[in-house]
Amino acid sequence: AAEFERQRAKIIAALSAMQADVIGLMEIENDGYGPESALQDLVNGLNRAAADAGHNARYTFVDPGLDRLGADEIAVGILYNTVTVTPTGSAATLNTGAFDQELADFGRSRQPLAQSFQDQQGEVFTLVVNHFKSKRPSGEPDASNVDRGDGAGAWNGRRTAAASELAAWLATDPTGGGDPDFLIVGDLNAYAKETPITAFEIASYVNLIAHFGGTEAYSYVYDGQLGYLDHALASDALLAQATNAFDWHINADEAKVLDYDAQFNPPGYYQPDPFRASDHDPVLIGLDLKPAEDDNPEEIPPVNEALVHVVFPGETLSSIARRYSVTIAALAEANYLYRWDVVYSNQRLTVPPTPEVVLCVRTIFSEPGETFSALAERYGA
Repeated sequence: AAEFERQRAKIIAALSAMQADVIGLMEIENDGYGPESALQDLVNGLNRAAADAGHNARYTFVDPGLDRLGADEIAVGILYNTVTVTPTGSAATLNTGAFDQELADFGRSRQPLAQSFQDQQGEVFTLVVNHFKSKRPSGEPDASNVDRGDGAGAWNGRRTAAASELAAWLATDPTGGGDPDFLIVGDLNAYAKETPITAFEIASYVNLIAHFGGTEAYSYVYDGQLGYLDHALASDALLAQATNAFDWHINADEAKVLDYDAQFNPPGYYQPDPFRASDHDPVLIGLDLKPAEDDNPEEIPPVNEALVHVVFPGETLSSIARRYSVTIAALAEANYLYRWDVVYSNQRLTVPPTPEVVLCVRTIFSEPGETFSALAERYGA
C-alpha cells in the first residue's frame, strides 16, 4: 500500500505537468470503470493536482461499456480534459485475431481502445491506445514467433499481425468519428525498424518520433542500449496537422534509486515528483487540427507527371516507393542512386511517373481435357 501511494504520487505529478488534452495509459489495473476503479482513483488524484496547480482542467476517462477491457490483469486506458475536448462517436475495441483474448498459445496483445475527440473548433481526430505482446518468450510461441536471436525477441510475428489488423480495423472507422485523422500510440514492444512498425508504414501511417526526432530518439534503456518501444503513428491525413512529437526524458535516464520501490532503495532519495515514475518515457504529441479541405483539394499531379518528395527522418527508399506506388528500382534510377537503401533527411527525390496500365483482353480456346495450369503454361501466363 505504501509503495502504491508513492507510485501514484509520481504518476499524478507527471500527468499533471503534461497538461495534456488527451492521455493514453498503459498497464493500469484492469478492474473496470466503476467509482472504485483504478481509473477513477487516478482521475480523482489528477483533478485534485490540477486544481492545486491552477490548471484549467477537469479530467475523466473513456468508458467502453465493458466490465473489463480484455483478460489481462492490466489494460490500456484513455483520459481526457473535458474543458478542451469532447468525445464523439463511440469507444471501440478489437478482440479478434492477434487481440483474441482466448488464444491458446497465450500470444495475445492487450485489447486496444479507440475514441474520437472533437476540439473546441469542432475538428475531430481518433486516438487508439495499444500495448502489444512483449518480447519475452512467455506462452507457447510457434516457429514464426520464437526468439530468433535477431533482436526482435519472441512473438514478433504476432506483433506484426497485430499492427496490420489494427490498421485494417481503423480503416473501417470503428468509432464512427467520420474523420481520417487517426493517431496510434502506445507500447508496441517493437523498435522503429522492426516489422510491426513497417506494417504500419505500409498502411500509410507515419512514425512521428522518427519524423520529428530523427534516428537518435529513445524512450527506454535496456542493458545500456537505447531505443524506443513507445510510439506515435499518424495517418497520412493527420501528418500535416502534427506540430511535434518527442519523448519526455523523465524516466529512462533516471536511476532506479529514485523510483517508488521502498524495498531496495535507501531512504532519502524518493520524492513525489515526475522523475522515475516509470521505466519508459512518455511521448508528448502536439496537434493543430485543421478542417479538411474538401472544397479546395490539393492538386495531385497526373499519373504521367513526376513530382518531388522531401525525405523526412526515418524514411527509407522502400517506404517512399510504397508511398507513391512505384518500384524501388525506378525510384533509384530516377535519382541516380547507387545504394538503394540509403537516403538522407531533407534529401529531395524525384518520384518518377507511375506508368499507365493498359488492359489487353485476348480470347483463347482450350483443347479438350486441357487444364488451367496447362493453358497458363501454353500462353506464358
